Order: sequence, then C-alpha cells, then structure tokens
Amino acid sequence: MNWDDSISQWLLGIFDLLALLTMLLVGFICALRPVIAAIRRLRDDWNDFQASGHR
Repeated sequence: MNWDDSISQWLLGIFDLLALLTMLLVGFICALRPVIAAIRRLRDDWNDFQASGHR
C-alpha cells in the first residue's frame, strides 16, 4: 500500500461517512413530516375553536 492508496482509502471513508449521515438526515426529516403536519392541524383546529367564541 503506497501513499496514494492510503489517501484514497481515507477519502473513501470520509465520503462513506458523509453519505451515511445524509441518508440518516433525510430519513429523519421524512419521518418527522407527518408529525409536523399533525401538530399544524391540531394548532389550526385549536385556533378555529378559540375563534368561534370558546375560551
């Protein structure tokens, strides 16, 4: 293994880690979208309820 091979392995490891982190971040955001939508619907329903005169 020469110097070029060690740099290639190092770069491959970094890009592999970046790809893994990107996939985890995208998956986490996609998993949170329904939760965020549900919270927004609840907030809108609560605002509509308060606007109708209930306290």
